[in-house]
Amino acid sequence: MRATRYLKENKWRHNLKGRKRDFRLFSIPKKHVIACDIKTKTKREVIITLSGERKLQGYMTITSGTELSFPAKFKKDMQSADWFECEIIGRKTSDKVTIDWR
Repeated sequence: MRATRYLKENKWRHNLKGRKRDFRLFSIPKKHVIACDIKTKTKREVIITLSGERKLQGYMTITSGTELSFPAKFKKDMQSADWFECEIIGRKTSDKVTIDWR
């Protein structure tokens, strides 16, 4: 299975099965970077849905490499999921990370 799958212009699914790397940084697909006007070193609002249907919502850091940076407190949840979907909400930015369970 491919690592990412396009769902909508602001939404994609990232496969986590068999992932050996860290569970902190995940690349945002180029199509979505362009469509959502993602800027590096910003914080954007997202809804993250884990395969178990648990949801996170809030502002997350976008790194200089246009990756989503997950806070360490979600690592175990990410490790136990088969996939996650990310939806970029709007175009506003924030000064702080607010991502949490909803």
